[in-house]
Amino acid sequence: MTEPVVLESAIREVQVFRKGAVVTRVADLAPGQAGLLALVGLPLCIDDDSVRVAVLADDADAPRPADVRAEAVVPPLGALLEPPSREELKAVERRIADLRHRAEVIDGELGQVDRISLGLPSWEGKEPPRPASAATFEGVLDWTARLRAARLEEREQLGVQLQAAQEELARLERREAEARAARDARADAVSKRVVLRLTAPAPAGATLRLEYRVPGAWWVPSYVLRLARDGRSASLGVRAHVTQRTGEPWTRVRLFLSTADLLRETELPELRSLRIGRRQPPPARRAWREPPTAGEALLEGLQRALTTTARGEPAPMSATEALAYFEAQERAAAPADPFAAPVIEVGYESGEREEDEGFDLTDDDEVDPFGPAAGDVLYGAAPPPARPAPAPPPRMAMASMARMPAAAPLAEAAKRRGGAAPGGAAGRREGAARSGGGSGLLTADGSMSFDDGPLAPDAALLRFGDLAMPAWDDRRAAAGKLRSVTWDDRLADLDPAQRGTVLQRLRAARSEAEGVRGLPLPPLTARVEQSVGAYDHRYDTEGLVDVPSDGALHNVPLLSAQAPVRTTLVVVPRESDEPVRMATLTNPLEAPLLAGPAEVYLEDEFLVTAPLRTVPTGGELTVGLGLEPGLKVARNTFFEEKTTGLLGGGLVLEHKVVVDLASRLAAPAEVEVREVVPVKADDEQAVSVGKEHADPPWELLHRQEDGSVLRGGRRWRLTLKPGEERKLVATYALELDAKNELVGGNRRP
Repeated sequence: MTEPVVLESAIREVQVFRKGAVVTRVADLAPGQAGLLALVGLPLCIDDDSVRVAVLADDADAPRPADVRAEAVVPPLGALLEPPSREELKAVERRIADLRHRAEVIDGELGQVDRISLGLPSWEGKEPPRPASAATFEGVLDWTARLRAARLEEREQLGVQLQAAQEELARLERREAEARAARDARADAVSKRVVLRLTAPAPAGATLRLEYRVPGAWWVPSYVLRLARDGRSASLGVRAHVTQRTGEPWTRVRLFLSTADLLRETELPELRSLRIGRRQPPPARRAWREPPTAGEALLEGLQRALTTTARGEPAPMSATEALAYFEAQERAAAPADPFAAPVIEVGYESGEREEDEGFDLTDDDEVDPFGPAAGDVLYGAAPPPARPAPAPPPRMAMASMARMPAAAPLAEAAKRRGGAAPGGAAGRREGAARSGGGSGLLTADGSMSFDDGPLAPDAALLRFGDLAMPAWDDRRAAAGKLRSVTWDDRLADLDPAQRGTVLQRLRAARSEAEGVRGLPLPPLTARVEQSVGAYDHRYDTEGLVDVPSDGALHNVPLLSAQAPVRTTLVVVPRESDEPVRMATLTNPLEAPLLAGPAEVYLEDEFLVTAPLRTVPTGGELTVGLGLEPGLKVARNTFFEEKTTGLLGGGLVLEHKVVVDLASRLAAPAEVEVREVVPVKADDEQAVSVGKEHADPPWELLHRQEDGSVLRGGRRWRLTLKPGEERKLVATYALELDAKNELVGGNRRP
């Protein structure tokens, strides 16, 4: 097979979704470049089904890529080192242990020799000492010297043998480590490439655009809010924490962040028409056709060739000779008048189609939506008289078939299917009847089988890149049937050990990419799918960014905008007498703001990190800026209980709330004081709330900043000048029967 021309490509754009990303690579094409091309260096975790290739050029007639497929590439590193066998290592280790044991024995014997000593008996002084024999002393000394010398010589030889054995063991271990390192290096160098074919020359200035989907990437938003010193304007910067572990770094790329779900399956609705009249069969689904049936008919020529070769007929001719023969037959069958109008036939005559393909055509048969009906003639011309077909060539065109075995496997395969050998109208009719309908399923051997029932496109049949027609002598699948190609088939050229290593590397790369989803989130951060709501939007970076493939969170700036700000001091005296400064601004972006943390600065002075809720386009955004001690707040409550009615059967609980405000600020401030009055339950009949009055008047407060509903909420809005003091008074009453009492006491706080 011709090796493709390698194109240098670079990542230009990356679009990150909730889960996963779509990477866009661009490669330059030379003018007039065509044929087989390859883009190499792609990560192992790409989804092969998501590969899309297009040629971009100013010329409208840019060539379309064909035969696009993704492949695994294992670069050749030369012959792999043969590691030592386990038996060799065990033998050397046993030899070293034996030599060490013998050396220990000799060391023990030398220690015993060293303990031999000669001496005279002790003299007690009662009798004269006895004479000692010098020959005895000399004999013992000579024997010990010879014994020591022999043991030392043997010990030295053992030391030499032990050193040699240890060196041999070190060489074997080093060879094993080098072989393992070579295998690991070859496995680590595994990558993927996309191979395609350009059927026409590329125009000048054309580029090749490659898109593919990868898992192992996600993002969450964050914000930076910088307030001016006067508190009237602010700059809102949108950032994103992006992480990816796809196996390739994103360097100097345009980044697009989307809230959409990349892997969500969506089916377009089918709009069916309602008609009045005779019932008609449903039309065939467009963009889908049933797999070809009676695939055994493809091997009829092979059947005849094997039969001819088995009978010892003339040797097959070469492919060149066969091509010349068929060209001559076509020239002989050409019309004599070169200026005659061409007559184009589409399909077959009804009788011929019924005989050849086993179909029973009637007048009510439905017209094929993908082409003219059988027997139709274009341009309104009548069909010419039948022309006799050229005689078959006397010799086969494939020389390699002379060495093929007889056609017994094909006949046995047809017999197992319950029919005759491939060939003939009857065999095709039976094959069409057996496999014309049914759903495509993958069998245990990887081939496609068809059960009874209506054929529907499933996931296996729609993966066109993984379907292939096996060779005639392939025992793993039935002849003439589509077979699902696995990674074992694609890596069949590697040795079994290397194939297992590469497959393990592919699985590990996929697992590492998908495992990045489990990383912990930063504080106050929510995932995109939890805050996006029912809409999807895309955020574009204003410049080029870098995102390494390390699985860590990287802060990426997206965009920024200016917006006017309204600052308000909000206090809830019932809960706390400390007011909080709140900044309210309208979303200045043409995109929604998702929930996430916001770092708030007063120009360059950091104030607080506040959580933001999801704000749509044009909505109001409220951010807390911290406590404001310059506003003093005091709240006092008064309670009075009165009876009503002629006999005192009713009870009125009057409550009075007084809030004192004192401004110690140097500038005017807008203040919002919030209160809550009791709310009667919907099914409560014994209590009524009335006589509500406030001075100055207050207004209803139905929702808080987080969007939650607040029942009975009230608020005062006023402006305090520097040093000004104000008093806010509110009263309300609860009416109930004198025999009853409120849960928790009649006096409300």
